[in-house]
Amino acid sequence: MISSNQEELRLKPKWPDFLVDVAFDVIKVNKYGHKMHRTLKLTQNHVISIKSGAAVTKFYPFTAISRVWLQNETTIRVKLRNDKINMYISP
Repeated sequence: MISSNQEELRLKPKWPDFLVDVAFDVIKVNKYGHKMHRTLKLTQNHVISIKSGAAVTKFYPFTAISRVWLQNETTIRVKLRNDKINMYISP
């Protein structure tokens, strides 16, 4: 039987050597409309939401993400496989 970690390793895409981890300063808007400053970091295998002070608030493997789209020129939405949708705004 394959564990979930083994399955994730088998499915993860190969990150091209010329790409490096990138981080963006964003404003996360929760379901109540509360705005929080975050750093959204894209790594080889994950999307990481980091609170100021370097505390990781959310950690999503790419396999947990079902859809990413631009709502408008400053807003990105990330839909997870559990149907939760996160909204991030470029300041």
